[in-house]
Amino acid sequence: MALTIEKHVSDGITTLELSGDLDTATAGELETTVKEIIASEHPSIIFDMGGISYVSSFGLRVIVYTSKAMRAHNDRFAMHSIQHDVMEILTISGLNRLLKVVENQDEAVALMR
Repeated sequence: MALTIEKHVSDGITTLELSGDLDTATAGELETTVKEIIASEHPSIIFDMGGISYVSSFGLRVIVYTSKAMRAHNDRFAMHSIQHDVMEILTISGLNRLLKVVENQDEAVALMR
């Protein structure tokens, strides 16, 4: 399944509303989008994962890359609305303890303040 990335910017925070699969074929597109945001002056990124039904190791790599890159920007990265199957992958990999994972957009925005 293709990846759809809808970009929304509000109060200096970029939310990427993601849907589809985050896998070998699609992870590069997300990484390119993230790099463009990171190149901006004051990046803040939220991944809305509500539409992501599958994440491969390549998808996890982009998530980890984003998290590490954002540490240089006051750790302004969070993810929310993660479906059960994707959360299981994050939990099994141990990434759920390293990433800012919250329930919804409001909680993610609160972490950026």
